[in-house]
Amino acid sequence: MSLLNNIKNATNAEQDSDFIPGTGFEKEIFESGLYKAKILMAYVKPSSSGAIGVHFTFEINSASGEKKTFENSFWITNRNQENFYTTKDGKQYFMRGYNQVNDLCKSVLKKSISEINTEDKTVQIYNFQARKKEPEIVPVITELLERDVILCLIKIRTNKQVKAADGSWQDSQEEVYKNEIDKILINHESLAVTRIELENGDTSQKFATGWVTRWKGKERDQYAQVAAPGTTAPASAGSTTTATLDIS
Repeated sequence: MSLLNNIKNATNAEQDSDFIPGTGFEKEIFESGLYKAKILMAYVKPSSSGAIGVHFTFEINSASGEKKTFENSFWITNRNQENFYTTKDGKQYFMRGYNQVNDLCKSVLKKSISEINTEDKTVQIYNFQARKKEPEIVPVITELLERDVILCLIKIRTNKQVKAADGSWQDSQEEVYKNEIDKILINHESLAVTRIELENGDTSQKFATGWVTRWKGKERDQYAQVAAPGTTAPASAGSTTTATLDIS
């Protein structure tokens, strides 16, 4: 039985929508935009706390025409292996990572995450203690491999984290950049569409067009000024730049 079959589903969660909202650090940073990509790997592995993650490796067509790899983890449950969270007013919402992967599975495979079967395979996975990739047997979603998608990638400016004397990780004053997958679109006959648009027969690319207008060439600024001892951090200024449906 697949680990995905054990997910505890929400009983009355609010449904996902095509909303354009206002992980991992990569050696190569991509500018914000739409990128054609191929799924090279999709394996399932829980965190040390028990949260289930689906870990992807994509091959991306970069702006220069070169093919680059990009890795991203989607956390589809919390530590209790629940795929939802509950707000103060009692409403349940699916976790964002769950929505991303579930939409992908429904669009490409015509079934939800909980219906997916995995195969145990040996994958090279980064070992943080050994500080290198090592072979590990993990459940792989083989049905997703070699599938073509379109990634909404955002470039993010944030603080580099450093290890403090007490062993905790804290923000430093040094800035770093990373990319985040904001949404995975379906490459439907060379059109960039969402699952909801695909199910409704809508090929207007409304979401993709709106996303490009909002984010192409821009940065999401998450950098926070870190005060030195005895000083007050100045306010952080947001990043702005300008944004045609252009897919690399």
